[in-house]
Amino acid sequence: MLQELNNRFGGHGLTFVAGNGNFINAHIENPQAAATISLYGAQVLQFQPTGGKPVLWVSDYSRFEEGKAIRGGIPVCAPWFGAHPSDRTLPSHGVARIRHWQVKAAGLRENGDNYLTLSLAASDSCCGNYPGIFDFELNVEVGSHLKLELRTVNRTAAAQPFSAALHSYFAVGDISLVTVEGLNRAEYFDSVNGTMERQSDGIRFDREVDRVYLNTAADCEIVDALWRRRIVVAKHGSMSTVVWNPWQAKAAQMADFGDREYLNMLCVETANAKSDARILEPYAAHTFGLDISEER
Repeated sequence: MLQELNNRFGGHGLTFVAGNGNFINAHIENPQAAATISLYGAQVLQFQPTGGKPVLWVSDYSRFEEGKAIRGGIPVCAPWFGAHPSDRTLPSHGVARIRHWQVKAAGLRENGDNYLTLSLAASDSCCGNYPGIFDFELNVEVGSHLKLELRTVNRTAAAQPFSAALHSYFAVGDISLVTVEGLNRAEYFDSVNGTMERQSDGIRFDREVDRVYLNTAADCEIVDALWRRRIVVAKHGSMSTVVWNPWQAKAAQMADFGDREYLNMLCVETANAKSDARILEPYAAHTFGLDISEER
């Protein structure tokens, strides 16, 4: 399989290699950055601009097992975000992140950035009582920016509900010295308290934060005082943003998350969640995506 993938799609800085759990990874290196994408879940595990620190975070305790989600990087949460709305036996955050995706295309853009396109057919996403409804296609571009775009197509003759997130885990120097800017005055659902609130300033962290910001297409900036950088997260096709850090008590409850790893990570997720969930008409498509860059 590795040789076949390398023969067909490899080159120009792209190599397919065996990763943890014997999952296949696509590794990209070009003059601008390095990145690693697991074909299991179509999950970006690494993005590191040349001369910079890692932008993404992956837990040292993450499981690389069939049927388990990888903790960190950018999981593709689809075709539902959170628990399934009617069947709690189905996996949280959908099936896309626990399925093996196929390589559809790879190459270079005119500007020298690498691209990799992965696909997951509806027939390959069945799970329990879920029959498989959507085709997915994820395009990843690696250069000075990391760009992801997820296209979802309803393959049925009936309208179907859809929610999703590109669940980005970012690496930070010290969460207590981090501010997230760009969501001032946005209304959010606080999942910790079960209340609706409005953001009054930059977001700081001294406790568990689990929020869905609504009706916002704004770019976000992760201002990291210790590492002296800003990570800019721009998006399209999304009117909701999730911000999450589990803090100490919840981190200790998760088997795939170190007790103190909350200090060095933060999720800022591009989403179609809560009131931003969509209804896809028969055979219709929806596309959303993000653009991550680092400013030093």
